[in-house]
Amino acid sequence: MSLAGAHQYLFYRTYLWQLNTFGQKNNPRLVALLSNSLFVYFNLLTVVVCFQLATGYRLKIEKTFAIVGLLLITSINYFILSYDNKLSTIISKFADEDEIQKRRGTIWCWVYVIGTHVLFFGAALLL
Repeated sequence: MSLAGAHQYLFYRTYLWQLNTFGQKNNPRLVALLSNSLFVYFNLLTVVVCFQLATGYRLKIEKTFAIVGLLLITSINYFILSYDNKLSTIISKFADEDEIQKRRGTIWCWVYVIGTHVLFFGAALLL
């Protein structure tokens, strides 16, 4: 699976989990979009922190820049994943999974989510 396909798959699985757990009342499309954006944001911040650790050069990221960066990532994700009813295309792309593929996909999603958090907070603590 390509990186773009993995990104879509995580969005799909987050959307389905939200939909099955809470129904439409919590807007599963928005929750999936925001969670994917936050994971990408954590990944980028982890790269920045690792750069700082490797070079010893300190980058000062202003709060305004960090907020604008997160909003930019969320906007890009919106156009990639949700705009113009792309969710239905993504759902149809992954809807024919069998149980083994679903189980394997669930494991990889959890590995990515947990790994993203561990690497981000671990790198932040080292900084």
